[in-house]
Amino acid sequence: MKTISVVLAEDHHVVRQGLRALLAAEADLEVVGEAASGLDVGDLVERVKPDVLVVDFVMPGLNAPDIIRRVARVSPRTRALVLSMHANPAYVVEAIQSGAAGPATSSRARVRRSWCGRSGRWRRAPGT
Repeated sequence: MKTISVVLAEDHHVVRQGLRALLAAEADLEVVGEAASGLDVGDLVERVKPDVLVVDFVMPGLNAPDIIRRVARVSPRTRALVLSMHANPAYVVEAIQSGAAGPATSSRARVRRSWCGRSGRWRRAPGT
């Protein structure tokens, strides 16, 4: 089974810790980097070339749509999942238009998702 590399981009330390703990419970997922500022995400992704970027919609420095567009240039194979506490449909539309593979509101997010290889599609993991 291929290990899926993940970068977490979230400005709240406790949320990053929680996401890391959830992802660590999955044998095929490995967190390879973390960023607390939108300005740091592009360089980090360019350096580690993760399979997946989990990014908060609202970040200091740059917001998710700008981050995702930059990531698409520096690491085209990286797919982005955008987390947000905001349920505003405009955020979902903006995330998808910027190139996100999928949006989820933090309040209802099922972070236990699995990456479907090179297809760039998400599917629900068993039990979620």
